[in-house]
Amino acid sequence: MKIKLCKLIFKVFFLFQPFILIPAQNLNDYNKIYTKTYLETSQKDHKKALKIADSLFTISETPHLKAKSLMLSATLLQQTGDIKQAIYYATQAEQAIEKSDKNIYKSIIYGFLATQYRNIQLYEFSKEYTDKALHIADKIEDPKSISSIIGLIWQEKAYYELEKKNYAQSINCVNKSQEYFQGEVQNKDFLTANNNQLLGLAYFHTKKFAKAMLAYQKALQTLDTMPDNFLKGFVLNGMAEIYIETKNVTKAKEYMIRAEKIAEQSDYLYLKKEIYKTSKNTTRLLKT
Repeated sequence: MKIKLCKLIFKVFFLFQPFILIPAQNLNDYNKIYTKTYLETSQKDHKKALKIADSLFTISETPHLKAKSLMLSATLLQQTGDIKQAIYYATQAEQAIEKSDKNIYKSIIYGFLATQYRNIQLYEFSKEYTDKALHIADKIEDPKSISSIIGLIWQEKAYYELEKKNYAQSINCVNKSQEYFQGEVQNKDFLTANNNQLLGLAYFHTKKFAKAMLAYQKALQTLDTMPDNFLKGFVLNGMAEIYIETKNVTKAKEYMIRAEKIAEQSDYLYLKKEIYKTSKNTTRLLKT
């Protein structure tokens, strides 16, 4: 489903029910709730988002939807910094879908686990799950799905190289990822914005501020068509960092205020930490 969240139709009353009363096989309604919860509700009310994820799991009738609901919980927990619980839920999802033929979603779960193990610096486990994701991708028959999955795997590799400070390799991985995101793939706009945010980071760390700003501006142009979410917070924060480095106090403060507004409404712990760090740098710049 292509993300254009400002045009999604969502029945708000579902959010206030003890259980979300939709048939599990109604994938259109399920996907709307899933996407709304991930990119909107979670940014404003994290506890409610977790309850919705639990409700989606309760009404799920297939291993695929059970796994997808568990992965929503895992992702929400990861955002708050609870990596241990995120890995637990993702492992439960892996087990739920193990005997199914849903190779696309298996690869997504493996990719998520690769990311979480990278986040806690268990690189051997991270590589193991990256390899599993690539291996299962070979069994996917739908060309569009293959492109999306392999693009995501290359995006994960870009994050890995970025953490290792291999910035040139990270940029190469992002470009490789984006090759797979051309054409019609699910969530193309969001995934492309994510890649531009990664390019912004890599160029920033190599002091190529003009290229970094251009990448961030491309990401922001896409994200401005969606409700505020964590990725937009990272992009605005990155732009503020560039203005700090180039001693543009007015612009640094402007983008910092926008980033802080998103962080205040979000429970994404890493986002809050990054924005807090940039805010301190902005304050120092104002004093000089």
